[in-house]
Amino acid sequence: MSVVSRIPRALTGRIALVAAVAALLAACSSSAGGGPGAASTSTPAPVGQASDKYPNSIVVLGHPGTTGYDSDPKAPETDAVQNSWATGDNPAVDSIYLRLLALNPAARGQNLNMGVAGTGVNELVGQADQALAANPPPELFLIQSVDNDIRCDGTNADNYAPFAATLTEVLKKIASGAPKAKILIVNSPWATVENYGQVASHLPGPRAANSGTGAAAPCFLRSSHVDCYLIGTLSG
Repeated sequence: MSVVSRIPRALTGRIALVAAVAALLAACSSSAGGGPGAASTSTPAPVGQASDKYPNSIVVLGHPGTTGYDSDPKAPETDAVQNSWATGDNPAVDSIYLRLLALNPAARGQNLNMGVAGTGVNELVGQADQALAANPPPELFLIQSVDNDIRCDGTNADNYAPFAATLTEVLKKIASGAPKAKILIVNSPWATVENYGQVASHLPGPRAANSGTGAAAPCFLRSSHVDCYLIGTLSG
């Protein structure tokens, strides 16, 4: 049984697990017959007017993958929240926030980013509390985590139940504090050992140099069986 299968089914109706965040607003838009990339016939909400169709605010919880870390050449190895795929306001990024803003101007400025380096599932609890302290609470929660909970010492199976219990606590907290909010859990972009290896092999420096098949090779890069948990498809 996977970790996500242990999340109470009462919550699964409010949670969507997406492999591509670009599909988010396609799911929110009207059913005009097109899929992702199809022209939308939706009418944006008037400026300043709250929408009952699209979220009026957005927050992201998670690790540095949410903060645009190391994406600004002028400030390497630091957060660059303007480049966040979730809440960034850099037009070049075309974030979820900017796509939402194009459909619902009332969301302007309502883009909270709680992501912090080193975040694991335990830290999500405090980030959820911070987000829920907003008045009113956000209407769309994005969560990107799991990377820092992966173990490469063969003990991942022992961590499944604690991980599931804490993630469930986070989801229940959000569901209770923001009853009308939508929650999306986003999986990591390198979803498989093979994908990670392909990306790493083209990177200069330590990441590419550390690829291999030996016992000391990074967990994701081993060609042998990898006992590393990645959040899979959540259905319900």
